[in-house]
Amino acid sequence: VVRINQLLTNLRGKISANGVNLSAATLDNRSAEISSLSTLTATIGQFDNSAKGRLLANGTMLLTADNLNNQNGVVSGQQGVQLTLGQLTNSGGSVYAKNTLGLTLTGAVNNNQGVLRSDGTLDLKAASLANTGGRVTSAGVATLQVDAAVV
Repeated sequence: VVRINQLLTNLRGKISANGVNLSAATLDNRSAEISSLSTLTATIGQFDNSAKGRLLANGTMLLTADNLNNQNGVVSGQQGVQLTLGQLTNSGGSVYAKNTLGLTLTGAVNNNQGVLRSDGTLDLKAASLANTGGRVTSAGVATLQVDAAVV
């Protein structure tokens, strides 16, 4: 368990454990990796996972953040992935779940040139979705609830 009141900088670094539980006001994971052999739980204010940042879980991933910048980054879970966010920038990035992928946002999703993919079911709820050149795919049932969309 890592709890940081302010900024956690993992720039070009690696954090790996059997189980990961993170809490921070700001997390900089650019060009870096955070991985868990089982469950990964994170509560972050501002999360920068861009520039080939990698957030990986062999088990379930539960991420709550005000803002996730996953531009050219990877968020991947081998079980279920649940993202509860204010907004998501996934331009050129990838969010993947081997099982269920749940994305619940109060704000916008920018998935231009990005990939939101589930090998199981996909449930996306957001205020808006920009998806120019992007892909939202599911091998199972896909449910999208978006107030405004640019596809």
